Amino acid sequence: MYTECPHCQTLFRIRADQIRAAQGTVRCGRCQEPFDSLLTLCEAVAPSAAPHAPDGSGEYEHAPDDLDALVAETFEEQESAPPSNARVRPPSRRAAPGKATAPELPARLREMLAAAEAKPASAWRPFGAAVSLLTLTLVLALQVLYFRPGDVVATAPLLTPWVHTFCGQVGCESALRRDPERIAMLSHDVRSHPEVAGALLIKATFANQADFGQPFPDIAVTLSDLTDTVVAKRRFTPADYLPAEMIVSTHPWEQPLVPPETPVYIDLEVLDPGKQALNYQFDFF
Repeated sequence: MYTECPHCQTLFRIRADQIRAAQGTVRCGRCQEPFDSLLTLCEAVAPSAAPHAPDGSGEYEHAPDDLDALVAETFEEQESAPPSNARVRPPSRRAAPGKATAPELPARLREMLAAAEAKPASAWRPFGAAVSLLTLTLVLALQVLYFRPGDVVATAPLLTPWVHTFCGQVGCESALRRDPERIAMLSHDVRSHPEVAGALLIKATFANQADFGQPFPDIAVTLSDLTDTVVAKRRFTPADYLPAEMIVSTHPWEQPLVPPETPVYIDLEVLDPGKQALNYQFDFF
């Protein structure tokens, strides 16, 4: 192992027993400054990174015996001198009288030794990670399918039958993608009903102006007089204005959708409120 003096950047080779003897604190043999060897401790140093001796003879490195003396000198000073502002760390523990104990290894050195002796990872760990990732992906996909089935169908129309089956089982029809404000009334014609007395027949045409198919809307027809006072109002569900052959089930997922940009022609029957009904308003829900 190697350590470097932070004051003059001199590189030293150091052993674990030397670090243990001085509790990590040593004195530089070049500048005579004490320093914490643990702060710059490393396992190996590239030759190009080591400082050179002043005489140009090559890498500057103290012999182990010289460093042993420096360690011993520093350790003796720590035993006799009080703490100062210098970067000298005194021993953290003292042996009890009459009882010899081995010096405690510094925390950083213990961590390095523990990492070197760590057991290899279990062979099952990658398999467990793959299973966890697959499970989380499946859960996320089911959540998207439950809360945003309309987006799934719009993005991948080929999945429509499977989406219908899934939502038919778990009941996610309330999350069907719909935007009634994008449905517009293109034309309407109000006349007396040719077959029912006292009733009106409204022939209307609307279109879905969204870029996706959406369920057929409820249609509210409001009749008012010249002062905008409501004289009659009725709300029609899809079952009221669609042909019977299109109502194959009460389940919304099994009902047809209003295709984008395609006119839809419907007939609506309402009671005739009299001559005061002059204005007609259509709202989609």
